Amino acid sequence: MAPGRPVKLLIRTCSFTVIITSVLVDILSGKATGRYAPVPKLNIINGTDVIISEDQDGFVYCYAGLDSSSRRAPYAVVWTNPYGRPVSPYHPRGNAKAAKIFAVRESFILPHAYLVFRGFDQDLAGVYTCNLLYSGRLLVRRTIHLRLFRPTFRVVPLPQCLAVPEGGTILLPSPVAGSPPKPPMWTRNDGDLDLSTSLQLNGGLLLQGVQEPGVYRAVVWLGGGLIHQQQVAVSVLQQDGGVADPSPPGPTCSQPDTQTPPDAYSSSSSSSSVAVANEVVADIQIHTYRRLVDEARRRAT
Repeated sequence: MAPGRPVKLLIRTCSFTVIITSVLVDILSGKATGRYAPVPKLNIINGTDVIISEDQDGFVYCYAGLDSSSRRAPYAVVWTNPYGRPVSPYHPRGNAKAAKIFAVRESFILPHAYLVFRGFDQDLAGVYTCNLLYSGRLLVRRTIHLRLFRPTFRVVPLPQCLAVPEGGTILLPSPVAGSPPKPPMWTRNDGDLDLSTSLQLNGGLLLQGVQEPGVYRAVVWLGGGLIHQQQVAVSVLQQDGGVADPSPPGPTCSQPDTQTPPDAYSSSSSSSSVAVANEVVADIQIHTYRRLVDEARRRAT
């Protein structure tokens, strides 16, 4: 070994030890930033997988876990869309009212950013990323999957009453749209359906050769053992110009179905009960969907 080499090696070793010790002291004392700072944690309070109903408004919140000594450093939290591009920031004087999704971020005190959406639909679904930057350099990221939920069917309000010319044919519209667990069941309040003149179709109940008025009831299975019922009164327009209404007395229809819009006789109470029924359908199905998503995620991990 050449003379003086051990001394040079010892000097280099001591210098390296001093540097490492200095960095450790800075980190432990909370003075280190940038290169030597411990990487802060990103937190998305909404989790990593969110199921959102169609047309729903809401937001996702992401923040960086920083100590008080790091909060004035040049950190920034930025959201990027499923294509990797930054989500447009909120501009109160711009087209914020028209934007369906935008970001609101703040670096004061605690770096954080909101991902805000309006009228959620399929175009907004996907994997979004929350990015923590330090002086424009990426430190850490977290992702969240925004999933669109649509019920397989929905209940639609039926007209309160319909009119049909004597001996004519009429279609009572279906009380559901979509794919219910089983088709609606139609009955007649004052007795069984006459199978020779009535036919249950996907589009509703077809009545042929109608001679007498009646009240028809549609039963929809919502799920979880719950049902929703609506009824339609059918009046008969007689050839002498009179109107035969169902008994007991109910709403009368003075015009043939071909001239009266189907929703012209819808009642507010019927529409209200339909809204409640659709909320029940959505609640039942979204819980089932969440369970399937959770099971799929567990299998994937």
